[in-house]
Amino acid sequence: NNKEKKNVFEIENLSFAYDKHEVLNNLNLSFHEGIVTTMIGPNGCGKSSILEALWNVCRLAAGDFSLITSSVRSYCRLDNTCRELPLSFDLLFRRNGFLFRYQLDVKQGAVLEENMFYGKPGSDDAGVLFARKANELHIGNEAGKMDFSTLPAGVSLLRYLDPKSSSECAKAAASWFSQVLFFREHDYKKAPDLPSEVEERQVICRLLQAMDIDILDYSITKEQGFDDPSLILTHGKADGNTFFVSFNEESTGIRKLLTLIPLVVKSLRLGSLLLADDLDNVLHPHLLRFILSLYQDHEKN
Repeated sequence: NNKEKKNVFEIENLSFAYDKHEVLNNLNLSFHEGIVTTMIGPNGCGKSSILEALWNVCRLAAGDFSLITSSVRSYCRLDNTCRELPLSFDLLFRRNGFLFRYQLDVKQGAVLEENMFYGKPGSDDAGVLFARKANELHIGNEAGKMDFSTLPAGVSLLRYLDPKSSSECAKAAASWFSQVLFFREHDYKKAPDLPSEVEERQVICRLLQAMDIDILDYSITKEQGFDDPSLILTHGKADGNTFFVSFNEESTGIRKLLTLIPLVVKSLRLGSLLLADDLDNVLHPHLLRFILSLYQDHEKN
């Protein structure tokens, strides 16, 4: 019963249009803890737009401000009035017992307003991590030390939240943003950043073998004259013989799977959010069902 589950985050009153064609109208979504949420709809209805918007907000914490800078050329084309309105985000999420609300308004490459509120359900612990409007700035006591001397208009305060802060509240907020993962179909064209440690390699290979993929091991080598390291995969046959295949020689399906699997392992281990776009176009239905089944254990994720 979804009503018994805590909301990981919510989207409220989201509207979107291309020229005069409105594709989203006052959309409300709740993503529940321990529940796999799937968005289904025809091509062009806005599924990828929602995921891209959420991912770009999360990237602010890593110092990627392309969401803000791109607002110079991004605007709502539904009508002339909306062209003058800022791009606005309102994000609710939970982390380590805290409930957060993050608000961001950007326009013409600058932050107009940015706020982070927090509360601890069942207690009186609530307040403001930071509040910013135009040239006015308030940093709350629970924000910890935010190390900056000046704050450019195109920079988000999320960049200065410290995941190692002595403040449990600030640490929880920062860790949620820093641990959100995003898989996009086109990412498979470049060899994924697979872990090289023995234990981590074994975890990934065992998971592949559980999906009936005959990859026994892999190695990462840096070749002279090439900027990117080479990924070589060891395949095992039923007769005990092995053979080696480079990532670029693998089938498209295997390359996509190898790009996704490290993100799956990491999200399960951290208990973090994994956003994945168009998985039904990426994986065989049996593989997709297997991966989704990994997220059914509330104790893990």
